[in-house]
Amino acid sequence: NVAASKSFRYPLQENVGRPRNQDLVVTEEENVQAYCYLNDICQSINISPRLDNDMWRCELSDTDDKQNPECFEEAVGYRYTQLR
Repeated sequence: NVAASKSFRYPLQENVGRPRNQDLVVTEEENVQAYCYLNDICQSINISPRLDNDMWRCELSDTDDKQNPECFEEAVGYRYTQLR
């Protein structure tokens, strides 16, 4: 399930009692799903538009927009994917 323009609402440092996110910066956009599959708790990912340094900011989360819709917000250019 791929949905356009979603991002996690809560930064990592504010996640006490909320679903957990992990931020990554990668050189190959295709590697993001692999990072998620290798992480047992990863349920969904967000991928930013390409950054100025030709990298992508990626967010891995242990929840998805069905379980916790309040944890997500619209973010222009981001691509959200629920993986599990």
